[in-house]
Amino acid sequence: MRFTFHNFLAIFALTFFIACGGDTADTNNNPDTEVGSQTDTAAVAMPIPDAVKKPDCPKEGTMLDGNEFWAEDVNKLVRIVATDKTKDPNLGDSHRFLQVYDGENCQLLDEKTLPVDVSADFAYSIADITYNKESKIVAIQGFKQIYCYDVLKGKMSRSVEPSFINERYAEDAQSGQIKRLEVWENYLIGYSQDMGSFVFKLEEGQPKVVEPFAEFEILEGEKYNSMFLLKSKDDTYQAILPTYDINSSEFKVNPILSEPMYVNTTINSKYRNNRFQLLKETVSDTEKNVIAVDMKNNQQVDLPANVEKMKNTEILEWLGKNTK
Repeated sequence: MRFTFHNFLAIFALTFFIACGGDTADTNNNPDTEVGSQTDTAAVAMPIPDAVKKPDCPKEGTMLDGNEFWAEDVNKLVRIVATDKTKDPNLGDSHRFLQVYDGENCQLLDEKTLPVDVSADFAYSIADITYNKESKIVAIQGFKQIYCYDVLKGKMSRSVEPSFINERYAEDAQSGQIKRLEVWENYLIGYSQDMGSFVFKLEEGQPKVVEPFAEFEILEGEKYNSMFLLKSKDDTYQAILPTYDINSSEFKVNPILSEPMYVNTTINSKYRNNRFQLLKETVSDTEKNVIAVDMKNNQQVDLPANVEKMKNTEILEWLGKNTK
């Protein structure tokens, strides 16, 4: 059979008819299909509301980098600035003027002038890690003084200053300067230059000193490592050994326990300066686990099962022989 041009046209027409007829039949036989309808998700997606943005309120005076905090959950902006109100005639700008703005309309809600701390040219600053959404507290540090501002109530705490069990000696004019301050759950944890780490507990917006459970003297009169027991709501405790690297400015809280535990918090004061500390976790009325802490190396020491059952004096002796 010869293939002619008429044969080609006939085959092409038949193919076109079948293709078009198939599409039309499918559409007509499906009552849910609408002409021109789209099935992709873009056609039915609901509009996404704009995310709450940090307010860009006009600045008064000058502000140092990082001296602004947005409490997003209550939409309030907290700043510390230097203005003509705080300017020192000899030293110039003094960054100690607190301002609080409504993030909705940038209305000034509150302002407070903080007192000079050591010198007018030492700036107050908002803590590096600040704000607890439960307590609504913003922590503020000066040279030696600490304040807590309750964003929700608009109240400023009284000033507090780090304190230590053993006497500290200033090496130079920078000694005692707060180098780091963090809000950690319901606690303020920080480091004071040449003095060591410190902790305050936040109670109704007011910082209260938490004394170290133990404090080990690394260098006589110069350097101490301190361990603190921080109480949780269920009467359990977490042990921390905060450290600060003066060269890298790295601060670590260093929790010791895998989770808060029921531990005995009493200690004879004459043992507070021991290198090794033993924490007793209460498992039951008759059973207690022993947790050994090396205050020199700032870490927990794993005890063999047979050693853990020894008397305290024997455990301490074992630690002294087996720990570098």
